[in-house]
Amino acid sequence: MLRTIAVTLTLCVLTGGCAMIDRVLPGRGEVTTEREIVVNTDGMPGVLEPIHAAAIIADHAVFRVTSGGCTDRDDIQPIITLVDDEAVVTLRRMHDDYCQAYAEDGLELIWTFEELGLTPGQRVRINNPYLDSL
Repeated sequence: MLRTIAVTLTLCVLTGGCAMIDRVLPGRGEVTTEREIVVNTDGMPGVLEPIHAAAIIADHAVFRVTSGGCTDRDDIQPIITLVDDEAVVTLRRMHDDYCQAYAEDGLELIWTFEELGLTPGQRVRINNPYLDSL
């Protein structure tokens, strides 16, 4: 059931690009508008992972990432940054996937709020750039 809801929501949030930045909160991230927050990823481990989709539902964070066939959950690390009252999730790729058996639908990764150190119902933003399609 959760997977069906997550897949439905991920399809609803597919967008491209990143927001432009117009105001900075020193040391905590950058606010682009009242509703958009982009966290500086300089110094974070691994490589910023572009994503195909993301959804926050029932205290779970669901992501769809590209996979050459060898990516698993341990290869992607979620990093949480608190900005005011919101948690900003940044997915970082810790290990490259050199396989060539590309998963047509990418790979779905799910973390519970508990695993991410978040409180139930906490506001969450996604900091990763979105890819146009799988």
